[in-house]
Order: sequence, then C-alpha cells, then structure tokens
Amino acid sequence: MIKSSHDRGVQVIELSRPDKKNAFTGAMYHQLREALVAADADQSVSVILLTGAGNAFSAGNDLEDFLNSPRRVWMHRPSDS
Repeated sequence: MIKSSHDRGVQVIELSRPDKKNAFTGAMYHQLREALVAADADQSVSVILLTGAGNAFSAGNDLEDFLNSPRRVWMHRPSDS
C-alpha cells in the first residue's frame, strides 16, 4: 500500500497500488500519515518525495473501500496530542 525508503537525505514515499491506479483506502491514509510523521521527525531527511507506482500518481479515493467501511474509520482524524 504505502512504501517508504530513505537515501541520502531523501525520503521517498510511494503509493503502491498500481492495479487500482494507487487509489487511496482508509488504511493508506493512516499509513501515509505515519510515514510523513516519521520523516518529519528524522533529522537526516531534508526532502520528502511523494510518488505513485505504475503509470498514475493516484486516482483519488477507492470508492468501494470507502463505501464499504462499516465504521467510516477513514473519516477519523487522530488528535495531534
């Protein structure tokens, strides 16, 4: 879903669902947030590169995942406390 790698000060975060044109699921939003928070906390990271696998960056939200999420977990925004 979300892949993250670090090389010479560059944190590469890749959306990795090329078969679905990297459409976001609820889990991907959480994984992306975790990757961004970790990169922000890493003093050796000076650049964050957000990219998508395959021939598309992202088609947006995966509507099937969002409509079938029983608790709408994807709508929850964790507090920054």
